[in-house]
Amino acid sequence: MIIALLLSLASSASTGTEVGVGYRAGDASDFDDGRVLLGHVRTPITSTITAELTGGYSVSSRPDSISGLAKTLTAITSYAVMNSADVALRCRLESWSLQAMADWSIVERTHAKGWTGGPRLVSGLVLYGAEDYLLRYYDGPESTGPVEQSTQIGAVAGASIDVWGQSQFGVRFNILNRFTFAPGVTFNTDEAQEESLRRSIITSIDMLWRL
Repeated sequence: MIIALLLSLASSASTGTEVGVGYRAGDASDFDDGRVLLGHVRTPITSTITAELTGGYSVSSRPDSISGLAKTLTAITSYAVMNSADVALRCRLESWSLQAMADWSIVERTHAKGWTGGPRLVSGLVLYGAEDYLLRYYDGPESTGPVEQSTQIGAVAGASIDVWGQSQFGVRFNILNRFTFAPGVTFNTDEAQEESLRRSIITSIDMLWRL
């Protein structure tokens, strides 16, 4: 549905607009290790600045996308306090996202034997659906939830580069820093968990089509 919407938006766009699909891997250093399918619409504003709208949908089953890091932290803490029933880690998982960004190409984009586009600096805002789960450790990691569902906002900044051949099709590689507020790392479920600024590193690969 996301891809169909993006294609319909692009159908009325001017020449030079790009549409595409992509794949985003999970961040093993974060609690959410889910895989996300992406759809893109990109429209040039100037010869060096491009506006982009990206939709994402998590294809990983939740709560199976809770990362190994979260499970390891919960296991270690459970053994340390010798009372696993009192140990629970709150993990925030993403279900969908909508991202609005602008990128600036360090090298002016030209059309000579295909488009060149990069390296590029990227920044913008992200809106995403969040599901919070509680992870406990008994004989093994066990999760319950979602205990809360919400819509969150954050910021993204990073870099990308895209490579085009002799046709209208190209490949793009991205590495982005995402800054969001999420529950802090605490295992005391009797206390309200304050949210703090969290940074995660996102890598993705996209297939693009220039209209």
